Amino acid sequence: MDISRVDLNLLVYLDVLLRERNVTKAANHLGITQPAMSNGLRRLRDLFGDPLLVRTSEGMTATERATELQPLVRSILSDIEQAVHEKTAFAAMESQRVFRIMASDYAESCLMPRVLRRIRQEAPHVTLDVLTPSDVSFLDVEQGRLDMAINRFDKIPQSFHQKTLWTEYFACLMNARNPILKEPFTLCYTPSIRRSVASIGRRFLQPPASTVIFVTTTGFPWGLCSQHLTTTEPG
Repeated sequence: MDISRVDLNLLVYLDVLLRERNVTKAANHLGITQPAMSNGLRRLRDLFGDPLLVRTSEGMTATERATELQPLVRSILSDIEQAVHEKTAFAAMESQRVFRIMASDYAESCLMPRVLRRIRQEAPHVTLDVLTPSDVSFLDVEQGRLDMAINRFDKIPQSFHQKTLWTEYFACLMNARNPILKEPFTLCYTPSIRRSVASIGRRFLQPPASTVIFVTTTGFPWGLCSQHLTTTEPG
């Protein structure tokens, strides 16, 4: 296919259509008429030889081909936006920008104290608007309504930039006389053990012999043992 014969504006149409899954909403988003968007969808179907969006009882649903195209198109448009965007130096001390960040309660408790201390020093007029995972979606990131998302993700769109902030693991502390140690101790014991959540910072100076403490640890010294899961023998 000769790329010079392709109207690249159709990629913008496709990007919005696959986000909105609605021709009228996509047209409103781009500031064009609904017939113009319908015509764009028809041209997109001709271009890719696929229906792309099909009407179902639940509304417009993306085809398998459209689902494959979505991250590719978003990545292409993102690269173009960065290429044409005028770059200006970020003046942290003078900036009054509001940064919107999604963070889980756990990520917030681990990171935000340190982040806020640094912001007060280097960007005193910047505001952080921290949202919970239930408040936002990947669509908010794609549409620029969210600057960053900090959480544990099983899967994220390919067009998103990502970085691992830390890796954590579980440690197990118990009394050396705990009867559970009479046999090899594995995670297979945990489903049958009664669980209770202890408050952050609680001290276990002399745990009973039957007590097992599971500790979630992070890479931050001040964040160690930020959550304790205390377990006892069944009964």
